[in-house]
Amino acid sequence: MAALGRNDRTSMQVWSAQWGYPGDPEYREFHKKDGISGLQYWKVSDQADLAHKELYDPRSAAHRVQEHATHFVGLVEELLGQFHHQTGKYGIVAAAYDTELFGHWWFEGIDWLKEVLQRLCRSQVVELTTIPDYLAAHPPEDILALPEGSWGQAGTHFTWLNGDTQWMWPFIHQAERQMEQLAQIHPQPEKRLTMVLNQAARELLLLESSDWPFLITTGQATEYAISRFRSHCERFQRLAQMAWEGQIDDAALQEVREIHRLDNPFPDVDYRFFLPREPVSIAPRAEQESEAPPL
Repeated sequence: MAALGRNDRTSMQVWSAQWGYPGDPEYREFHKKDGISGLQYWKVSDQADLAHKELYDPRSAAHRVQEHATHFVGLVEELLGQFHHQTGKYGIVAAAYDTELFGHWWFEGIDWLKEVLQRLCRSQVVELTTIPDYLAAHPPEDILALPEGSWGQAGTHFTWLNGDTQWMWPFIHQAERQMEQLAQIHPQPEKRLTMVLNQAARELLLLESSDWPFLITTGQATEYAISRFRSHCERFQRLAQMAWEGQIDDAALQEVREIHRLDNPFPDVDYRFFLPREPVSIAPRAEQESEAPPL
Protein backbone atom coordinates (compact mmCIF):
# COMPACT_ATOMS: atom_id res chain seq x y z
CA MET A 1 0.00 0.00 0.00
CA ALA A 2 1.26 3.47 -0.87
CA ALA A 3 0.56 6.60 1.15
CA LEU A 4 0.82 10.26 0.19
CA GLY A 5 0.93 12.83 2.95
CA ARG A 6 -1.54 15.71 2.74
CA ASN A 7 0.31 18.97 2.15
CA ASP A 8 -0.11 21.31 5.14
CA ARG A 9 0.34 24.64 3.33
CA THR A 10 -2.22 24.02 0.63
CA SER A 11 -4.59 22.47 3.15
CA MET A 12 -4.39 25.53 5.41
CA GLN A 13 -5.34 27.85 2.54
CA VAL A 14 -8.64 26.05 2.12
CA TRP A 15 -9.42 24.61 5.58
CA SER A 16 -8.08 27.05 8.16
CA ALA A 17 -10.77 29.17 9.80
CA GLN A 18 -8.24 32.01 10.16
CA TRP A 19 -6.19 31.75 6.97
CA GLY A 20 -8.44 29.86 4.57
CA TYR A 21 -10.03 31.41 1.50
CA PRO A 22 -13.66 30.59 2.47
CA GLY A 23 -13.46 33.01 5.40
CA ASP A 24 -12.83 35.99 3.14
CA PRO A 25 -15.21 38.88 3.95
CA GLU A 26 -16.49 39.09 0.37
CA TYR A 27 -17.69 35.49 0.16
CA ARG A 28 -21.27 34.50 0.87
CA GLU A 29 -22.14 33.80 4.50
CA PHE A 30 -23.40 30.25 4.93
CA HIS A 31 -24.98 30.53 8.37
CA LYS A 32 -27.34 33.49 7.88
CA LYS A 33 -30.50 32.80 5.90
CA ASP A 34 -33.62 34.83 5.24
CA GLY A 35 -36.44 33.66 7.47
CA ILE A 36 -39.02 33.70 4.67
CA SER A 37 -37.20 32.68 1.48
CA GLY A 38 -34.41 30.63 3.07
CA LEU A 39 -31.94 32.35 0.75
CA GLN A 40 -28.57 33.73 1.82
CA TYR A 41 -28.26 37.44 1.02
CA TRP A 42 -25.24 38.30 3.17
CA LYS A 43 -21.46 38.05 3.03
CA VAL A 44 -18.96 37.00 5.69
CA SER A 45 -18.22 40.67 6.45
CA ASP A 46 -14.97 40.52 8.44
CA GLN A 47 -16.35 37.79 10.76
CA ALA A 48 -19.00 40.17 12.08
CA ASP A 49 -21.83 38.95 14.28
CA LEU A 50 -24.64 37.40 12.21
CA ALA A 51 -26.91 40.32 13.01
CA HIS A 52 -24.46 42.78 11.42
CA LYS A 53 -23.55 41.00 8.19
CA GLU A 54 -23.35 43.17 5.07
CA LEU A 55 -25.20 42.40 1.86
CA TYR A 56 -23.50 39.98 -0.53
CA ASP A 57 -22.02 41.32 -3.76
CA PRO A 58 -21.51 38.54 -6.36
CA ARG A 59 -19.12 40.71 -8.41
CA SER A 60 -16.81 41.33 -5.47
CA ALA A 61 -16.91 37.64 -4.61
CA ALA A 62 -16.06 36.68 -8.21
CA HIS A 63 -13.09 39.04 -8.12
CA ARG A 64 -11.82 37.39 -4.94
CA VAL A 65 -12.17 33.96 -6.60
CA GLN A 66 -9.75 35.07 -9.30
CA GLU A 67 -7.27 36.42 -6.76
CA HIS A 68 -7.42 33.33 -4.58
CA ALA A 69 -7.03 30.97 -7.53
CA THR A 70 -3.95 32.90 -8.67
CA HIS A 71 -2.53 32.82 -5.14
CA PHE A 72 -3.12 29.08 -4.74
CA VAL A 73 -1.48 28.19 -8.05
CA GLY A 74 1.47 30.39 -7.16
CA LEU A 75 1.77 28.60 -3.82
CA VAL A 76 1.82 25.18 -5.50
CA GLU A 77 4.45 26.33 -7.99
CA GLU A 78 6.53 27.78 -5.15
CA LEU A 79 6.36 24.62 -3.03
CA LEU A 80 7.35 22.30 -5.86
CA GLY A 81 10.03 24.68 -7.10
CA GLN A 82 11.60 24.89 -3.65
CA PHE A 83 11.52 21.11 -3.28
CA HIS A 84 13.22 20.62 -6.65
CA HIS A 85 15.85 23.25 -5.83
CA GLN A 86 16.66 21.63 -2.47
CA THR A 87 16.65 17.97 -3.52
CA GLY A 88 17.04 17.87 -7.29
CA LYS A 89 13.91 15.69 -7.39
CA TYR A 90 10.42 16.28 -8.72
CA GLY A 91 7.86 16.25 -5.92
CA ILE A 92 4.11 16.10 -5.65
CA VAL A 93 1.61 18.20 -3.70
CA ALA A 94 -1.36 16.18 -2.45
CA ALA A 95 -4.13 18.69 -1.76
CA ALA A 96 -7.14 16.71 -0.52
CA TYR A 97 -10.46 18.25 0.49
CA ASP A 98 -13.96 17.18 1.43
CA THR A 99 -16.07 17.82 -1.68
CA GLU A 100 -18.94 19.05 0.52
CA LEU A 101 -16.90 22.21 1.05
CA PHE A 102 -17.21 23.31 -2.57
CA GLY A 103 -20.54 24.94 -3.36
CA HIS A 104 -22.05 24.09 0.03
CA TRP A 105 -20.09 25.58 2.92
CA TRP A 106 -18.06 27.66 0.49
CA PHE A 107 -20.54 28.87 -2.12
CA GLU A 108 -17.83 30.16 -4.48
CA GLY A 109 -15.66 27.07 -4.00
CA ILE A 110 -16.69 25.43 -7.27
CA ASP A 111 -15.69 28.53 -9.26
CA TRP A 112 -12.40 28.67 -7.37
CA LEU A 113 -11.67 25.02 -8.10
CA LYS A 114 -12.41 25.53 -11.80
CA GLU A 115 -10.06 28.51 -11.97
CA VAL A 116 -7.32 26.63 -10.10
CA LEU A 117 -7.49 23.64 -12.43
CA GLN A 118 -7.48 25.81 -15.54
CA ARG A 119 -4.47 27.77 -14.30
CA LEU A 120 -2.57 24.62 -13.34
CA CYS A 121 -3.25 23.18 -16.80
CA ARG A 122 -1.54 26.23 -18.30
CA SER A 123 1.33 26.27 -15.79
CA GLN A 124 4.86 25.99 -17.15
CA VAL A 125 6.14 24.84 -13.74
CA VAL A 126 3.83 22.04 -12.59
CA GLU A 127 1.51 19.52 -14.18
CA LEU A 128 -1.69 17.91 -12.96
CA THR A 129 -1.69 14.17 -12.38
CA THR A 130 -3.57 11.40 -10.62
CA ILE A 131 -2.24 9.30 -7.77
CA PRO A 132 -2.19 6.05 -9.84
CA ASP A 133 -0.25 7.76 -12.64
CA TYR A 134 2.19 9.33 -10.21
CA LEU A 135 2.83 6.03 -8.40
CA ALA A 136 3.34 4.23 -11.70
CA ALA A 137 6.05 6.72 -12.63
CA HIS A 138 7.49 7.08 -9.12
CA PRO A 139 7.14 3.85 -7.09
CA PRO A 140 7.58 4.30 -3.32
CA GLU A 141 11.19 4.16 -2.16
CA ASP A 142 10.71 4.17 1.62
CA ILE A 143 8.87 1.99 4.12
CA LEU A 144 7.08 3.46 7.10
CA ALA A 145 4.50 2.52 9.72
CA LEU A 146 1.42 4.74 9.51
CA PRO A 147 -0.20 5.57 12.87
CA GLU A 148 -3.94 5.14 13.16
CA GLY A 149 -5.77 8.38 12.55
CA SER A 150 -8.64 10.16 10.85
CA TRP A 151 -9.79 13.49 9.40
CA GLY A 152 -11.59 14.16 12.68
CA GLN A 153 -10.82 16.31 15.68
CA ALA A 154 -7.14 16.06 16.68
CA GLY A 155 -6.69 13.33 14.05
CA THR A 156 -8.57 10.82 16.24
CA HIS A 157 -11.90 8.96 16.06
CA PHE A 158 -13.47 10.98 18.87
CA THR A 159 -15.93 12.74 16.56
CA TRP A 160 -17.64 9.41 15.82
CA LEU A 161 -16.94 7.37 18.96
CA ASN A 162 -17.43 9.04 22.31
CA GLY A 163 -19.72 8.97 25.32
CA ASP A 164 -22.62 10.42 23.33
CA THR A 165 -22.35 8.03 20.37
CA GLN A 166 -21.02 4.74 21.71
CA TRP A 167 -24.57 3.37 22.05
CA MET A 168 -24.92 3.45 18.24
CA TRP A 169 -22.08 1.09 17.35
CA PRO A 170 -23.51 -2.22 18.64
CA PHE A 171 -26.54 -1.68 16.38
CA ILE A 172 -24.32 -0.89 13.40
CA HIS A 173 -22.08 -3.93 13.93
CA GLN A 174 -25.02 -6.26 14.49
CA ALA A 175 -26.65 -5.09 11.24
CA GLU A 176 -23.36 -5.64 9.40
CA ARG A 177 -23.14 -9.21 10.68
CA GLN A 178 -26.75 -9.86 9.72
CA MET A 179 -26.19 -8.53 6.20
CA GLU A 180 -23.18 -10.79 5.73
CA GLN A 181 -25.18 -13.81 6.88
CA LEU A 182 -28.14 -12.98 4.65
CA ALA A 183 -25.84 -12.59 1.65
CA GLN A 184 -24.27 -15.93 2.45
CA ILE A 185 -27.50 -17.94 2.75
CA HIS A 186 -29.19 -16.34 -0.31
CA PRO A 187 -26.69 -16.66 -3.18
CA GLN A 188 -29.38 -16.86 -5.91
CA PRO A 189 -32.71 -15.57 -4.58
CA GLU A 190 -35.85 -15.08 -6.59
CA LYS A 191 -36.77 -11.58 -7.79
CA ARG A 192 -38.84 -10.43 -4.82
CA LEU A 193 -36.29 -11.59 -2.27
CA THR A 194 -33.56 -9.87 -4.30
CA MET A 195 -35.50 -6.61 -3.93
CA VAL A 196 -35.68 -7.12 -0.18
CA LEU A 197 -31.98 -7.88 0.14
CA ASN A 198 -30.90 -4.95 -2.02
CA GLN A 199 -33.07 -2.57 -0.03
CA ALA A 200 -31.62 -3.98 3.18
CA ALA A 201 -28.17 -3.19 1.77
CA ARG A 202 -29.26 0.40 1.13
CA GLU A 203 -30.57 0.76 4.65
CA LEU A 204 -27.31 -0.61 6.03
CA LEU A 205 -25.26 1.89 4.02
CA LEU A 206 -27.47 4.71 5.27
CA LEU A 207 -27.28 3.35 8.80
CA GLU A 208 -23.48 3.34 8.61
CA SER A 209 -23.32 6.99 7.56
CA SER A 210 -20.79 8.92 9.63
CA ASP A 211 -23.12 11.92 9.50
CA TRP A 212 -25.29 10.66 12.36
CA PRO A 213 -22.60 10.42 15.07
CA PHE A 214 -20.99 13.57 13.67
CA LEU A 215 -24.19 15.58 14.08
CA ILE A 216 -24.70 14.21 17.60
CA THR A 217 -21.16 15.04 18.66
CA THR A 218 -21.21 18.56 17.25
CA GLY A 219 -24.73 19.22 18.53
CA GLN A 220 -25.74 20.67 15.16
CA ALA A 221 -28.82 18.48 14.71
CA THR A 222 -28.83 15.88 17.48
CA GLU A 223 -32.52 14.97 17.42
CA TYR A 224 -32.56 14.72 13.64
CA ALA A 225 -29.49 12.48 13.61
CA ILE A 226 -30.94 10.14 16.25
CA SER A 227 -34.25 10.01 14.37
CA ARG A 228 -32.56 9.14 11.08
CA PHE A 229 -30.37 6.53 12.76
CA ARG A 230 -33.37 4.90 14.43
CA SER A 231 -35.42 4.87 11.24
CA HIS A 232 -32.68 3.13 9.23
CA CYS A 233 -32.18 0.63 12.06
CA GLU A 234 -35.87 -0.20 12.15
CA ARG A 235 -36.22 -0.46 8.37
CA PHE A 236 -33.15 -2.66 8.13
CA GLN A 237 -34.45 -4.99 10.84
CA ARG A 238 -37.85 -5.22 9.14
CA LEU A 239 -36.22 -6.10 5.81
CA ALA A 240 -33.88 -8.57 7.48
CA GLN A 241 -36.87 -10.26 9.08
CA MET A 242 -38.50 -10.64 5.66
CA ALA A 243 -35.28 -12.09 4.26
CA TRP A 244 -34.94 -14.60 7.10
CA GLU A 245 -38.52 -15.77 6.52
CA GLY A 246 -37.85 -15.92 2.78
CA GLN A 247 -41.48 -15.67 1.66
CA ILE A 248 -42.38 -12.26 0.23
CA ASP A 249 -46.13 -11.97 -0.28
CA ASP A 250 -47.91 -9.05 -1.94
CA ALA A 251 -48.29 -7.13 1.32
CA ALA A 252 -44.60 -7.49 2.12
CA LEU A 253 -43.67 -6.47 -1.43
CA GLN A 254 -45.75 -3.31 -1.07
CA GLU A 255 -43.96 -2.54 2.18
CA VAL A 256 -40.58 -2.96 0.48
CA ARG A 257 -41.64 -0.59 -2.29
CA GLU A 258 -42.70 2.01 0.27
CA ILE A 259 -39.35 1.75 2.06
CA HIS A 260 -37.61 2.10 -1.30
CA ARG A 261 -39.63 5.22 -2.01
CA LEU A 262 -38.26 6.71 1.22
CA ASP A 263 -34.67 5.51 0.82
CA ASN A 264 -33.57 5.05 -2.78
CA PRO A 265 -29.90 6.02 -3.20
CA PHE A 266 -27.33 3.60 -4.66
CA PRO A 267 -29.48 2.37 -7.58
CA ASP A 268 -26.87 -0.21 -8.60
CA VAL A 269 -26.34 -1.68 -5.14
CA ASP A 270 -25.93 -5.46 -5.00
CA TYR A 271 -26.40 -7.07 -1.59
CA ARG A 272 -23.70 -9.58 -2.57
CA PHE A 273 -21.18 -6.78 -1.95
CA PHE A 274 -21.66 -7.79 1.68
CA LEU A 275 -20.66 -11.41 1.28
CA PRO A 276 -18.29 -12.15 4.18
CA ARG A 277 -14.61 -12.27 3.35
CA GLU A 278 -14.39 -15.34 5.56
CA PRO A 279 -17.06 -17.97 6.28
CA VAL A 280 -19.36 -17.01 9.14
CA SER A 281 -21.63 -19.16 11.24
CA ILE A 282 -25.35 -18.64 10.81
CA ALA A 283 -26.97 -17.83 14.14
CA PRO A 284 -30.57 -18.86 14.87
CA ARG A 285 -33.22 -16.24 14.08
CA ALA A 286 -33.83 -15.49 17.75
CA GLU A 287 -30.25 -14.37 18.17
CA GLN A 288 -30.55 -11.94 15.27
CA GLU A 289 -33.28 -9.82 16.82
CA SER A 290 -32.53 -6.77 18.91
CA GLU A 291 -34.37 -3.93 20.53
CA ALA A 292 -34.74 -0.68 18.65
CA PRO A 293 -32.01 1.86 19.37
CA PRO A 294 -32.85 4.13 22.30
CA LEU A 295 -33.99 7.72 21.94
